[in-house]
Amino acid sequence: MMFKKFPSLCTSALLLVGCAFTPLAWSQGFLEMPDTTQVPDYERETLLQDLDIPAVRDRDPDPEAGPRLNVKEFRLQGIVEYPKLGITRADIVKRIEDIRFDIMDEGEYTDSGFTLDELGELSKLFVEMEKTTQDRHVGPVEVQQFVFLIREQLRKRGVTLGMIETVADTITQYYRERGFILAKAYIPKQEVRDGVVTLTLLLGELGEVEVDGARRVSPGLVGRTFKRDMYKPVTAKKIDEALTLINDIPGLRAQGFFSPGTQVGDTKMTVKVNEENWTTVNLRLDNHGSKSTSKNRAYADVYVHNPLGIGDELYFGLLKTYSPDQSTYGAFRYNTFVLNPRWRASLGYSNNDFVSRNLRQVGESYFTGESQVADIGTTYIFRRSRVSNYSMELKYMDIDTELDTNTNITQEDVSKISLGFNFDLLNEKRRHLYLGNFTVHKADLYEKGGFDGETSGENVFVSFDFSMLNFFRFPFTHYETRFLWKASGQYAGKSLSNLNQINLTGPTRSRVFSVNGFQADDGLYLGMDWMLPLPKFGGASLFGESLNRVFQPFVFIDTSYGVIQPVAEGDGEITGNLADAGVGLKMSHSRFSGSLTYGAVLEDKIKDLQEKTPTSLLTFELQFSF
Repeated sequence: MMFKKFPSLCTSALLLVGCAFTPLAWSQGFLEMPDTTQVPDYERETLLQDLDIPAVRDRDPDPEAGPRLNVKEFRLQGIVEYPKLGITRADIVKRIEDIRFDIMDEGEYTDSGFTLDELGELSKLFVEMEKTTQDRHVGPVEVQQFVFLIREQLRKRGVTLGMIETVADTITQYYRERGFILAKAYIPKQEVRDGVVTLTLLLGELGEVEVDGARRVSPGLVGRTFKRDMYKPVTAKKIDEALTLINDIPGLRAQGFFSPGTQVGDTKMTVKVNEENWTTVNLRLDNHGSKSTSKNRAYADVYVHNPLGIGDELYFGLLKTYSPDQSTYGAFRYNTFVLNPRWRASLGYSNNDFVSRNLRQVGESYFTGESQVADIGTTYIFRRSRVSNYSMELKYMDIDTELDTNTNITQEDVSKISLGFNFDLLNEKRRHLYLGNFTVHKADLYEKGGFDGETSGENVFVSFDFSMLNFFRFPFTHYETRFLWKASGQYAGKSLSNLNQINLTGPTRSRVFSVNGFQADDGLYLGMDWMLPLPKFGGASLFGESLNRVFQPFVFIDTSYGVIQPVAEGDGEITGNLADAGVGLKMSHSRFSGSLTYGAVLEDKIKDLQEKTPTSLLTFELQFSF
């Protein structure tokens, strides 16, 4: 209530001051008062509604310097709406108006035309005047103090150009937080009239792509990666995807840099090629083979990166078993980008000698075979980035197999079409990594030479693979551990050729059981690896890398369940339930990798079909890459 009456009190005070000095002025002649109009220019240039704003280079760098504007409205040029990102014109206009309302302190003024803080300053001045003029009337000095205080308050009203820059910075941050990493709002040179200030927004469009340092990769291939992003605003999502696709070019490692473009608001992307490797060679030894041929295997593969400079790659692989028996596996594959890194095509051929276990007979029964596999496929990348990837793959396979069951020789020809969806997702907040695929298969089988003579059939079945990696920190320590959860399965609902069955044993499934130990028409595998941390061993290293990073102990557990569907009516289905657990040590070095694993069988519900049931298994693998 007091503040509402304050203007009338101020008026009364001024009248009293004037009356008190009138006799003095008449008795002593004209009173010489200080010239209160002689103040610096910038103090008079307050709450202007018309102002010519110069170019950026001609402005005072001090944000508090210069005339103050009475801004009635901010207008933003270049607004582009992106509703999916939460960017709408209505939201931007509201944000700008809220900012204007705040910096102009429009919500702070009372009915008196002063803010509470300003009224408080005036009240404080009156209290001080009262203390210093108790035995006399107020004089010229007190009047000047009163006038100067009001002028100072008025001088601080409005906003300078430097303060308006904070509005532009707020709009810039608004767009950048939503992925427009090059967005910039600024105050252009203009003539402000009636308090209307115009801001201009530049989102930063991709106007040019330049490739630097490339020797073999085609610059056109790199440029096509950005084709659908050209002359559009640059976003973190699009650039991340494009650079990730470029780094998918075999043997290539590249980085991207922005620089000003040739047009206002444009930017140039320079792709700097840091590395172009011709080949990668892997040499591997392990004992993951079948006991019916040989567990000991030697494997070599060679990748020839980008031989034609179009994002292609050649692959050659050779596997030999040894001591005691020998079998050979060979593979060839060629894959390439089609038009751009988002489309890919591949074709391959492989030849393999194999052993498969027959669970339809009582006791242990194995048959050997030789297969030739030719395939062709195409993949389309929907989304490619560091944190999320989605793709679809269409593949055709022709499998010719000759099986020797010791009683007869059977020839099988399988034509299979598969359509699969692949994904991997990184949840950075929870530190979870998810990988998986879901595939639908259609297989046509033609068989001759078997017990039933010539037969043919069609099968449709589905399969999936899923894994999740998550981190866990031990309470009250700095030690961190990891869990790898795995699941895979297949469902057909009817009998399949052994070429289409799911393998539930071996190094990638129930690992204590021998490879091809249990193949089923319908099956499910679940597994877990618990990776444990090692101490730093006083900073000890191996070939330049810390020991606790090279060696990784782990504990594992696996379980599998499968169903072999009956071939003919009246036959019963065969089910199996397997489980194992063990410990291991993984090695991961820039020069080599490998593992040593020991495990024991926990459950084997199909052991009555075997003459010898494994109770434990020690496996190893060692790989060198260069």
